[in-house]
Amino acid sequence: MKFKVTAKLTHSPENILRNCGYFSIFDPKTQKGSFVRKITGNHYPRFHLYLKEVNNELIFDLHLDQSKTVYARAKAHNADYESPEVKQELVRIFQEVKKAIPIPKEEKPLNENNASSTETHPNWLSKLFKKN
Repeated sequence: MKFKVTAKLTHSPENILRNCGYFSIFDPKTQKGSFVRKITGNHYPRFHLYLKEVNNELIFDLHLDQSKTVYARAKAHNADYESPEVKQELVRIFQEVKKAIPIPKEEKPLNENNASSTETHPNWLSKLFKKN
C-alpha cells in the first residue's frame, strides 16, 4: 500500500519514520535499503516500508511481512499488502508526515471562527487509498 507526498517536508523522511518507531535496514541480497518496525519481540511479523523519491514525489510503500523471504530459485514472500493492519499503519505514518508539511503563510488552518459550512474539502483519506 502506498501514499505519495509532493510537498517539501520540514523534517527528513528518515526522522519522521524514526519517530514512528521504524529503523533502517539494508538487504545485501537485493541491495536495497528500507525501514522496518517490529510488532512483537520476534523478528517477524513486522511492518516493512520502502521509501523512494521519483520526480519530486516522495513515495511511502508499506507492507506487513509475516515471515522471512525465501530465496531458492523462486521468491516466496508471505506478506500482507492491503490488510486492515497495513491500512491502519499507513494512516498512522501519514499523520506524522502531515505534521511535517508546512502550511503556506497565505492559508490559515480551519477553525470554528473561519470555517464555512457551505465549503466542501476533499477527503484526504480517499486520496490516500487510491490505487497507483
